Amino acid sequence: MSFKNVVVIATSNLGSTGIFEAGGDKARARDAALSAMRARLKPEVINRIDDVIVFDPLDRAQIRAIVKLQVARVAQRLAAKKVRLELTEAAIDHLAAAGYDPVYGARPVKRAIQRELENPLAKALLRGEFGAGGGGGGGLGADADLELELDAGEEGADAADAAARAAARAGEDEDELVVVDAPAPGHEHEGLTFRSTSAGGGGGAGAKRQPAGAGAAAA
Repeated sequence: MSFKNVVVIATSNLGSTGIFEAGGDKARARDAALSAMRARLKPEVINRIDDVIVFDPLDRAQIRAIVKLQVARVAQRLAAKKVRLELTEAAIDHLAAAGYDPVYGARPVKRAIQRELENPLAKALLRGEFGAGGGGGGGLGADADLELELDAGEEGADAADAAARAAARAGEDEDELVVVDAPAPGHEHEGLTFRSTSAGGGGGAGAKRQPAGAGAAAA
């Protein structure tokens, strides 16, 4: 392999704390990053680096935009199971707050979405609570790192209920609409709430459901 026309770009969190503490002062942020590099890397390595680019910490508005992008990917996977996912603005704010960490950037966002949105939805799909086909097919997809273990003692009853719900929905053509909302004030620790109804049904919203692993605040 020839590296004659290759540009190597390496990323690192070295100096991230100092960059955050710089409070937007780009000169201080750069000094913090370079100091951290000199403390961790050998001089012969630093001498082979042509330039160092210091990125600004992500703010809350940018984290919120990332949440929307990640949620859109979840919605795209759910569409294959005839489920249309909608999040209220309050739910997006909740996920953005749960995933906001100016030191670690966007990484906590993905974990927050998996914990508070993907895992509960995947368990609900396995139980047949949402989507055509009920408890079949493996949740939200092989690319999602999901925790799908059912509570001991519930699996048999859940499988039977899932099969019944799937059979009842077998002839339905409409997608199911799942609306996700933020927890009620004072119940933030209980997680997002989920409300399901037929996407094409006129009017009546279904009752709020609590997928396994997610708390539902009182309606």
